Amino acid sequence: MTEAANPVAKGPVPQLFTYAVILDFEATCQSRGVPRPQEIIEFPSVLLDLDTLTVLDEFESFVKPEHHPRLSPFCTQLTSIRQGDVDGAPSFSEVFLAHQAWLEAHHLNESNAILVTSGNWDLNFALPDQCAATTPPVTFIPPLYRRWHNIKESFRLATGKRSAPGLPRMLQTLGLKPTGHHHRGIDDCRNITAMCRALVVSGVRLDVTDCLDPSRLARLENESNLVHELAPGVEAGSLDSGREAGQRDAARLDPKSKR
Repeated sequence: MTEAANPVAKGPVPQLFTYAVILDFEATCQSRGVPRPQEIIEFPSVLLDLDTLTVLDEFESFVKPEHHPRLSPFCTQLTSIRQGDVDGAPSFSEVFLAHQAWLEAHHLNESNAILVTSGNWDLNFALPDQCAATTPPVTFIPPLYRRWHNIKESFRLATGKRSAPGLPRMLQTLGLKPTGHHHRGIDDCRNITAMCRALVVSGVRLDVTDCLDPSRLARLENESNLVHELAPGVEAGSLDSGREAGQRDAARLDPKSKR
C-alpha cells in the first residue's frame, strides 16, 4: 500500500479482537431481477489471526438451493459455480450448522472474533432471508453472526475516500493483486483477507461497524411461518428466546451505521 493511498497510516494498532472470520456468500441470481427467495449457494470463510496476520484455516461448502434448484446461466457465468456443484451439496441448515461447528472447533465466539464482510448484504440480508426461506426455517442466528466489520468502512478510513468501490477497485487502490474468480465466494474471501492484512498493518482497527437490526430478527419468525408450517418439535418459547437474545445483542452494540 502506498503512502498516498493511505494518508492516515500510522502502523499497527492493538486490535479489539484476536481473530477475523472473513465471509462472503454467493447466492442464486439471474440476468433480470432477483429470484425470490434468493438463496445462498456458497458458504465460505477464511480465519485470520489478527495478532500474527496468519491465515489459520478455511471453510467452504456449496449449498443446494431449495426453491430455485436450477442455476441460471448468468449465475454460473458470474460465480463460476456449476449446477453439479450444488446438486450434490448439503442443505443450508446442514452447512450453517457445519460452519458453527467449525467456529467452535477453533474456540471462536463474539468475545474473541469478528466477522468481516465487504458490505452489509451478507449478514444483514442474505443470512436472515435464507434462514426464513429454509425448510424447516432456521429461527435462531447465533450472536457471532449478528455483528460484523464492513471492510469498506476500513477502506474509506485508510484512503480518505467518501465511498468505497467494488472489491476489484479496492484491491487495486491498495496496491494488491486480486486472485481467483471475482464473485466466487472463497476467492473473494481470500482477497478480502489480503485487504484486512494491509489495512491492519496501516493502522486500521477492525471493530464492529454494523449489526443485525433487532427488527429483522423479530421478523424472522413471522416470515418463516408465512413460508412454512412451524416444524414439529420446535417450541414457540425457543423462538422467543432467540428474538430476545438478538435484541439484547443489538442493544449492547453501538454500530456506526446500519445499511
